[in-house]
Amino acid sequence: MKNVICAAALAGLVLAAPASAHHSYAMFDQTRDTVLTGIVQEWQWANPHILLVVVAPDDKGKLVPWTLEGSSTAVLRERGWGRAIVKVGDRVTVHMAPLKDGSKGGQLNNMTAPDGKNYDMNLKP
Repeated sequence: MKNVICAAALAGLVLAAPASAHHSYAMFDQTRDTVLTGIVQEWQWANPHILLVVVAPDDKGKLVPWTLEGSSTAVLRERGWGRAIVKVGDRVTVHMAPLKDGSKGGQLNNMTAPDGKNYDMNLKP
């Protein structure tokens, strides 16, 4: 019986590893803070991570969509975020940790909503 319990515990640990790996922020450059001001093209208040797409100028001034990932809705609610803080067409300013591969996206760290209120993601490791 003791061997069965040990085997079950070991299996649980092995199966839990992929779940924790899913929540890695290793793809984002945490040493850089990129600031964008643009128009909300998409706002998904959904789990496992919220998604914000902002159309803003790139380094050459061309308007491009930037896809930003945030935390879960439960975590963000605790920090004062909510589904109705922005809508498509709103102008926002965001701070993000950009993707390491140079793609137009990143980890959403904070956002200034159209009403001027600042929402902090507070996810930096």
